[in-house]
Amino acid sequence: MEETIILLSNYSYLRQLANKLTHKEMEVIERRLTEVFSEVREEAEKAKKEEKERKAKITEYIKMLKQDGIDPNELSLLAETHSSRKKKRAPKAPKYRFIDSNGEERTWTGQGRTPSALTALLEQGHSMEEFLIINL
Repeated sequence: MEETIILLSNYSYLRQLANKLTHKEMEVIERRLTEVFSEVREEAEKAKKEEKERKAKITEYIKMLKQDGIDPNELSLLAETHSSRKKKRAPKAPKYRFIDSNGEERTWTGQGRTPSALTALLEQGHSMEEFLIINL
């Protein structure tokens, strides 16, 4: 992409390109570039207009808050006290217990990838029910 920008910004490259293209090809390129420029310009103007409207609304809301005797800075304090942080879940209890290849007892909750040691046991003909932990 950078190479394209460098080439299109270089007058001598553009002249070389123009010498290789027909008049009709150059007109097509010019028309397409003009269309793209117009689209980009319109999008920029639209974004600028939307930002201006947004700022006007914010100013209007601040004015309304002040008329009601509320300091706009109080809103940020309110947002801090009612944070929307996710609460940590308690760890899920293990659902399966098995012995890995090193002879160590391992557990698995049943979520996520199946541990490779358990996969190996299943491939040897064991069933998942054999490793199920029964909580009484």
